[in-house]
Amino acid sequence: EKERERREQERRDQERRDRKKRDRERERRERDRENVEEEEKNEERKRSIEAEEERKRRERERERERERRDRERRDCGRKRRKRDRENVEEEEKSEERKRSIEAEEERKRKERERERERERRDRKRRDRGRKRRERDRESVENEEEKEKDTDDSGRKGGWEEGRRARRCGWGERGRGPRESWGRIGRRRGRKRDWADWAEIWERRGRREGLNENWRARGRRGGWRARGRRGALVFIYLNLYLK
Repeated sequence: EKERERREQERRDQERRDRKKRDRERERRERDRENVEEEEKNEERKRSIEAEEERKRRERERERERERRDRERRDCGRKRRKRDRENVEEEEKSEERKRSIEAEEERKRKERERERERERRDRKRRDRGRKRRERDRESVENEEEKEKDTDDSGRKGGWEEGRRARRCGWGERGRGPRESWGRIGRRRGRKRDWADWAEIWERRGRREGLNENWRARGRRGGWRARGRRGALVFIYLNLYLK
């Protein structure tokens, strides 16, 4: 009986030990599984953190690349605008030079035209003076011939002829518009005296709508007295000096 109880006790002790061993083994396996799961969770968290950091790093790189491209684009735009501005300024300078050259050529052309016009007027004035002197000489010679051929009875000239000549000029033509006062005081080849000058001034005053103060007409000095041409010369001179 004792032996049986002893064996039974040993069996029970063995079972208890085996159960404890199994329990310890199960607990160890569970701990190992928990540890493995914890490690896997840690690995997963670590991978997610690394992936997030990689995503942020790539985002930062893309942002830097975008900023670099934008900066290059802005630099290119600024350089292009600077180039365009320099080209525009160069074109404006060339246009200004061209305009100044054209203005200088136009000024020289107008100066040449004015010089030709002045020479033409001088030539016409000289021709008119020569023709007038020739006509005066011929008329004086004709008058002298008439005076030789007639007396003051009015048969061929004389006093009536003189009155007619005093009224409308020498000869049969009468007096032209450009020789209105040139014959006064020059009849029979003599010089003008003060009476002739008084007649000239009185006729001039009537013609120009003025009184005895007709000579005040030319008192203005400078360019104003030179009329339209003097004003144009003054304007061109100002433009050229600017």
